[in-house]
Amino acid sequence: MEINIISRKTQMNEVFKERIDKKLNKLAIFFKGTAVVNIVVTEEGTQKVVELTIKVGNLILRAQKVTTDFIESFDLAFSAIIKQLHKNKTKLEKRIELSACNQYKKWLSQEDAEEQEDLEFNVAKKKKFFVETMEVQEAILQMNLMAHKFYIFADIETNKVNVVYKRYDGAYGLIEPEISN
Repeated sequence: MEINIISRKTQMNEVFKERIDKKLNKLAIFFKGTAVVNIVVTEEGTQKVVELTIKVGNLILRAQKVTTDFIESFDLAFSAIIKQLHKNKTKLEKRIELSACNQYKKWLSQEDAEEQEDLEFNVAKKKKFFVETMEVQEAILQMNLMAHKFYIFADIETNKVNVVYKRYDGAYGLIEPEISN
């Protein structure tokens, strides 16, 4: 497992780094060395933000938590990742080989995890719409006018489908999809 720690606007102490290693080593048995873990640590005033992203092949698990303590933020983000794994265990078994690990059940009991029954994804609504060609700034304006959190449009320069979205910090994001082979 490859672990990348990025700190922005702050310095991390050794206790925090040791905590990260200790917790993530528990997950290493599931991913068999193929995972890339990115941890972004940011200090925004008194708020300590930890964003934890785990990439295994095409699968991405992500959690972001904000508290007044880095260790607490990391622990909450780690717990959120564990909950995602438990909730989608059956669907993920084929992708990350959770069932192949003999220590999985032992580890679950140690972590005091909730048992989750197999869940099917329920598509509650299906919608079709025409994607309009426009500039990014116009797409953001349209999104805000409709009071949505995201907006799908075709970029006027590339004619490719893109998505603008409102971020938690109040800024905007742009997703430019690429098809992987």
